[in-house]
Amino acid sequence: MASGTMQRLISSIGGGGNYGGVAHSNKFVVRIAFPFGATGAELEGLSLRCESVSMPGRNVNTSPNRERYGPPTEIADGLTFEDVTCTFLADERFKVKDIFSEWQYMMFDSGDPINGFGDPTPSFNMKFYDDYIGTVDIFTLNQDGAKTHGIRLVEAFPKVINANEFSMATINELQKVSVTFEYRYWHELGQSGKHDDGVGGGPDPKPFTAGFADADAAGF
Repeated sequence: MASGTMQRLISSIGGGGNYGGVAHSNKFVVRIAFPFGATGAELEGLSLRCESVSMPGRNVNTSPNRERYGPPTEIADGLTFEDVTCTFLADERFKVKDIFSEWQYMMFDSGDPINGFGDPTPSFNMKFYDDYIGTVDIFTLNQDGAKTHGIRLVEAFPKVINANEFSMATINELQKVSVTFEYRYWHELGQSGKHDDGVGGGPDPKPFTAGFADADAAGF
């Protein structure tokens, strides 16, 4: 009996059964849909440089129903979602950080000092919500680099861009850019990045490997 159970476990880990294979924490890809035009090269670079991300959980809020006789029953009365932080390897010109700063500038009516357009002094007039929200897709990958599971952060925007500290005492430490996203909710995605909400997530999945020549090769 024990031998048979072990064989079935080995088969499942090897890819058989309903729960085939095992997920690896370093097999993932993040795709961000900005509320402004971003080039394929920019999207490709962000995906390549995304060092870590958390796939969020979901919390069902409950409150006690004390109208029942005896011990109260907890009933669902809402949902809450935790913020998601993506960490990227910074480039020498900090363009990774700039693109998220540009996104935040859209929120409080500033010019575009990064690209030299408009008055860099913000008016501090907050923009409409629908003008600055985007989506963030997080996919897990199998050993061949194909997408196997994904979620979409809906109505997302960069709430926090981390500070970067410099010190003469550090020699080989790399700079990173951490961005924390606020969003309304998340839902699962199919392998193609499409969902019945009518929002397409790009072409059907293709293997995600380092060193591809252009965004199309990555499935963006």
